[in-house]
Amino acid sequence: LCFDTLVPKNVMQRYISLLHEHKNLLFCGPSGTSKSYFAKRIGEYLVKKHNKDIETSIAYFNVENKTSKDLKQYLNNILEQSTICDEVPFVLILD
Repeated sequence: LCFDTLVPKNVMQRYISLLHEHKNLLFCGPSGTSKSYFAKRIGEYLVKKHNKDIETSIAYFNVENKTSKDLKQYLNNILEQSTICDEVPFVLILD
C-alpha cells in the first residue's frame, strides 16, 4: 500500500490507526492530488485485511453536482438495504 501510494510507512500507519479509532478519515486538497485514488486504495487494503469481497464491500458516492438530498437518499438506501439483507458496505467513499 505504501509503495502503491508513495506514502511513507509511518504516515500510512497513522492513517490506518485513525480509521480504526474514529471510523472515518477526510482527505481534502486541490483537484488532481490523488485523494480519490488514495481513499480507494486504503479502502481496498482494509477490505482485504478483513477478508471481505472488494466488489460488494466498498460503496462509492460522487457528490459532484449532487445535493444534500441526493446524499441523504443514497445513505437511506444503504440503511434500508442493511435491514433487508443485514449487510452494509464495509467502506463508504464520498468523493
